[in-house]
Amino acid sequence: MKNVNSVLSYVAIAGVVILFVLFFAKKNAPVQTQVQAATAAPINSGDQLPVAYVNTDSLLLNYELAKDLNEELVKQQEDARTNLGEEARILETEVREHQRKIQNNGYLSLERAQNEELKLQQKNQKLNELSNKLGNEISEKQLKVSEQLRDSIVNYLEEYNKTANYEMILSNTLGGNVLFSKKIYNITDEVLAALNRRYQNSK
Repeated sequence: MKNVNSVLSYVAIAGVVILFVLFFAKKNAPVQTQVQAATAAPINSGDQLPVAYVNTDSLLLNYELAKDLNEELVKQQEDARTNLGEEARILETEVREHQRKIQNNGYLSLERAQNEELKLQQKNQKLNELSNKLGNEISEKQLKVSEQLRDSIVNYLEEYNKTANYEMILSNTLGGNVLFSKKIYNITDEVLAALNRRYQNSK
């Protein structure tokens, strides 16, 4: 049953962490990305530079759309794990029964025992195929979620920046490249509040 156990482990660890890793990244792009952005008010022309940043970790943890999509992902993972777990338990029971019959000469002939062995191998192969199928579905869902979140935020920022006039905004994560900055350059809260308002209005 090593294959079955490894299958269950694979599904169990398929995480929502990809949301944080892929958020502002395209396939081979770095996590830190320059995109157009906006704040609640246009940039002051004094000492403030036309640059800002968004804390991606905080944004994704508190964006209502991200929370809802995350719940869907977790449910899909739990359903897949339950499905695989049930199939694995059934197969494990059949394997134990097969072994018991072999030990107690429960088969009428060697051919019957070999046929049962073949059936169990085929069932194990189908279980492996099911695990791969479910794993691929979860991976595809994760990628779609990442793209959906990225598009949602970038599209909003592009529209909002028509009046905010930022030259660029950086995507930063905890321990990322922005090690220190004045608070005025962190527009995470403003962007988050606007995104959540827009999402609630779209429901």
